[in-house]
Amino acid sequence: MPQPNSLKTRTTTMVKRQILAAPQRLGAWPHLRRLAGESLVGLLYHRIDDPDRPEFYGYRDNVSATREAFATQLDYLVKNFDVVTLDDCIAWIEGRAPLSSRAVLITFDDGYRDNFINAAPELAARNLRAVLFAATAFMDDQAVFYWDWVAEAFRWCSQTEAELPLLGFTVFDSPQTRRRAAQRWITTAKALLDEEKRQRINDLADCLQVLPPHGPPPGLHMTWPEVGASARDCFDIGAHTVNHPIVSRLSIDEAEREIAGSKTTLENVLGYPVRAFAYPNGQPGDFGPEHEAILQKLDFSIGFAAHGGLTFAAEARQKRFALRRACINNPDDLPRFAAKVAGATRFLDS
Repeated sequence: MPQPNSLKTRTTTMVKRQILAAPQRLGAWPHLRRLAGESLVGLLYHRIDDPDRPEFYGYRDNVSATREAFATQLDYLVKNFDVVTLDDCIAWIEGRAPLSSRAVLITFDDGYRDNFINAAPELAARNLRAVLFAATAFMDDQAVFYWDWVAEAFRWCSQTEAELPLLGFTVFDSPQTRRRAAQRWITTAKALLDEEKRQRINDLADCLQVLPPHGPPPGLHMTWPEVGASARDCFDIGAHTVNHPIVSRLSIDEAEREIAGSKTTLENVLGYPVRAFAYPNGQPGDFGPEHEAILQKLDFSIGFAAHGGLTFAAEARQKRFALRRACINNPDDLPRFAAKVAGATRFLDS
């Protein structure tokens, strides 16, 4: 029998979907977006993949869309909105060119190889450009993001219950409960300082009797040649730190080293200045004015958060190093996606 809270959640979700579906059926979202005037909606993707395929590796919740769903979303954008480039956004921020009232910027964080394999061909087929923010320590599969390792540790460990670091006693005796346990652990660990997080990851490895993080399977992340090819074909490349820490959990000097290090590495690979930066995690509290000042000091032109989606013109020029983006998630149906593109989720949840 469904639990009351579960039933309430499902009912709320159904009501939200019905509310968002009505403007979609009427074709109203592009017209409603015009009410914002000159503005920008940033869309934030992570992975373009099928989390149900047997060979999938990593954290399922990091999948933004399947390739088929991504193609449908791009077709919707081409038909109803103005997909702009990083250059367009920088020119707008600097007052050198206007931006339309239906401008949308497509961005990707982290640097997963499926961006190159699945997303890039769909972008190129429609003559679109996006921005790829690369965490440089992970390129060439030199390291693994902790959330992918945690998901795989719970997936393959032999235990079905344990006294877990951070969570306490937890039962994980089915694929569903293993995914929920991994999700809870990842969410809890996100709030930790990096040094403590590393220790807790080692504790979790001991607890689950699995190897600690030592690298992903080949092909999870982009290679440096693929980054270069992407830059030529359909991606502008931005910085995303070296090791993907939440910069507010670091000292200012450490944060600057992370930001500057990723910029320098990318510029050495690409051979030209890197002008854009995206904050890891990017939620309120994950960065502050002091980090925006670092971007200005390092000669970035623009910076991106990971919440809200819609940025108004006056706000953009005041907060050029903290522009909003809406996260695209695999469960998003087309009405939900259309609402995010229209900027409505700035006023709902993004």
